[in-house]
Amino acid sequence: MRPVSDGFVDADFDLRRFPRREDYACVIEGYIEILDSGYHVFVLDSDDGSRLYVGGKRLIDHDGLHGRGDVQSYIVPLRKGFYPIRLEYFQRGQDYGLDLLYVTPAMTEPQTIPIPVEVRYGRK
Repeated sequence: MRPVSDGFVDADFDLRRFPRREDYACVIEGYIEILDSGYHVFVLDSDDGSRLYVGGKRLIDHDGLHGRGDVQSYIVPLRKGFYPIRLEYFQRGQDYGLDLLYVTPAMTEPQTIPIPVEVRYGRK
């Protein structure tokens, strides 16, 4: 399959801007900068299927037709540095949604937040 379009994900990334609302897929790849060594928790919620890879390893496989709210997570030890990251997503039917959040060891209050733009790097 050939991509219909390509581009860069920025702070304003929003699935509502996609040219289609139903029956599509997307792949987001780049690098994530890990600022603090230790255990990181990645949290993925999607409607429909999604997969997350960090450092070339599949961490979360949330494939299939399902709605949001069936959150999947994975805890992984990472050292400070840059890691390739890949997020695959497909949408079928009416509803859609994709959220990738994480918790870092430096957080004093555990909370899931979107991965900040400052630690994301595109790949062309």
